[in-house]
Amino acid sequence: MINRRTPLGGGGSSSSTNTSTTVKNEDGSTTTIVTNKTTGTVTETTTWPNGVKVKRSRLPLRK
Repeated sequence: MINRRTPLGGGGSSSSTNTSTTVKNEDGSTTTIVTNKTTGTVTETTTWPNGVKVKRSRLPLRK
């Protein structure tokens, strides 16, 4: 489990389709979370210092 609690900045303008937040994790990796405001899709990309990247997308629940 990765604890991410150190925001590095990010965020989008109010007219943007996407908003993003970047955090520095305790293990030295960096995670960028992008939310598409139109579709509700959330994409997380984590990059470790050795260059390994993991990308995960989650679609919104259907009602």
